[in-house]
Amino acid sequence: AGAAAASAAASAGATAEQQIEVACVAADSAARATDSSDDEKIATAGAVAAAAAASAGFTAEQQAAAAGLAAASMAAQLGLDAKEQALAAGAAAATAGRKAGML
Repeated sequence: AGAAAASAAASAGATAEQQIEVACVAADSAARATDSSDDEKIATAGAVAAAAAASAGFTAEQQAAAAGLAAASMAAQLGLDAKEQALAAGAAAATAGRKAGML
């Protein structure tokens, strides 16, 4: 859902940042429509943001940052406390960084 939305946004002339935002919103909507666990929703948000950042030509560091922000945002939306939001951000950033070849 997120990748298709980002691709459509790119075709419409959206900036890279807008493409990532659109991808995250689409992934969020898709995750809420399922009975996925909170952990799965958070991981998906991070992965979608990282993938959208990669397809928009962002560096590995920027991909990791996008993943972390998206995961923290999803954790906050799910009502997790600040510590859990930070842990979600770190885990998503590390995962995205590994996939992008940083670690």
